[in-house]
Amino acid sequence: MRVMPENEAHQEDNKEMKDMNIQEFIAATRQYLFDQASVTTQHATASISQGY
Repeated sequence: MRVMPENEAHQEDNKEMKDMNIQEFIAATRQYLFDQASVTTQHATASISQGY
């Protein structure tokens, strides 16, 4: 097993943290947009069924 210098290990931890944060941001954004699309579809359906 290779022993990493402390600085290199810290940089790798930072990269992993950034990657995880990006993945969480993408998942949250996807969920938000999915919810927005659902609300928009519901409003459109309600408007059509009410004759607007």
